[in-house]
Amino acid sequence: MKLNPSLNVSESSLKLHTKKISKKSKNVKKRNVTVKDTLLVTSGSPKSSKNKKKHVETSDLEGIGKVQGQKMEESRQEHAEESSVTSQNLSVSSVLEDRKSISNIQKKREKFKNSKNSSLREKMLSRLSAARFRFINEELYTWDGQESPKVFASNPKSFKAYHSGFKQQTKLWPVNPIDLIIKSIKKLPDYGEKVIADFGCGEAKLALELSSNKVYSFDLVAINDRVTVCDNANTKLYSGSVDIAVHCLSLMSSNISGYIKEANRVLKIGGTLKIAEVESRFENVDKFIENVSKFNFKLIKKDLTRNLFYFLDFEKVADIGVARKRKLPVLSLQPCLYKKR
Repeated sequence: MKLNPSLNVSESSLKLHTKKISKKSKNVKKRNVTVKDTLLVTSGSPKSSKNKKKHVETSDLEGIGKVQGQKMEESRQEHAEESSVTSQNLSVSSVLEDRKSISNIQKKREKFKNSKNSSLREKMLSRLSAARFRFINEELYTWDGQESPKVFASNPKSFKAYHSGFKQQTKLWPVNPIDLIIKSIKKLPDYGEKVIADFGCGEAKLALELSSNKVYSFDLVAINDRVTVCDNANTKLYSGSVDIAVHCLSLMSSNISGYIKEANRVLKIGGTLKIAEVESRFENVDKFIENVSKFNFKLIKKDLTRNLFYFLDFEKVADIGVARKRKLPVLSLQPCLYKKR
């Protein structure tokens, strides 16, 4: 074989080049066989391989999507369960709060009902007590002096009802007369040495407040152990044994003259008679003072400034002789009558 001299290629170079080409050809054949085997293994054409790859990728994505979906579903269910539990807790809490609120309302209603019933009962009892007091009070103003002790002796509860009603009445007054009398006695020099007779004493508050004094407390019925039961017109005190005689809202019955005579008898010469009465009972207070003076008393103090009550102080100037007793006037005051309702 003749070579073109212009190429100037040696034989050895040609052989080397031929070997390279042969080697490349073998490599190409091997690659083709590998590709062919691969295609046979995958049972299809290169198109099938691509589809397979796509299928694998799609399956992976679907698996991932399913896992994520399951997680989301589980999360949603957990959230729903938590919401349900929270809702149930709130519902239970709401029910408990409602029950508590209802219970409180029921308690308040019951308390109000009891309070209302109690208040109504107290009002009714108060009115009943006041009615009893008014009835007995009116009777006392009109009874004979000797009749009253007999009535209360046969029915002590009536006297207690009277004093219970009287106590309620004193709470409505601007001032309690016995308090002013006690105050006036305490202002006297050496008042602790004074012997006192309290006619119609009630609960004997004067004796309680002036415990250092010798105090005789008289009334129709003994409310406590400080009281001596007797007729105020006929006590067992010695004549001329008392420094102060007190008639505080006690000139009742039709025997007022007998009470004033007894006060004169037990008082020392120069002793003091203190009278406190409801102002409405006096038709003419000056006329009353004039008549009391005829029992050998002299007016030393008159206080008509107090709302509702008059206060009169007399000094004993002499005993009442037998002859004078026959000429004594009949003392009277208006009874305290209440309007019918």
